Amino acid sequence: MNEPLQFLPGFDAAYINNYFFNDPDSIKEIFKITGENLGADIDKLHKAIAGNDLEGLRSILHSIKPVFNFVGMPVIEAEVSAFYTLSKQEESVNALKEDFLIFWPKLQEARMLIARQNELFDTRVQEESGKP
Repeated sequence: MNEPLQFLPGFDAAYINNYFFNDPDSIKEIFKITGENLGADIDKLHKAIAGNDLEGLRSILHSIKPVFNFVGMPVIEAEVSAFYTLSKQEESVNALKEDFLIFWPKLQEARMLIARQNELFDTRVQEESGKP
């Protein structure tokens, strides 16, 4: 039987294992895909803010919200959801810029945490295979 995966603080390990039926390969795969795609999505979000593109902002927020559910980050998922809800209440990006300055570092921190988790998975695979 596979040893349970270890998760960094910030991830809900019980939720992740339950959601993916304790399948470490599926968990590693979703983290890998998320790590590969999240950077581009966050860049799109930043461009939408910089370009005053409210519909683009809403669209990207809507698309990244479930990503944080998949990787067991309920706190950042709630932050994305709250910012999305706020964006639906405003008529311009300018009204959101102050809140974005608070939200942006949290999103970047989540991105880095996912990258570190992927590094942890990669390190464990190397250790298990005996490769440096």
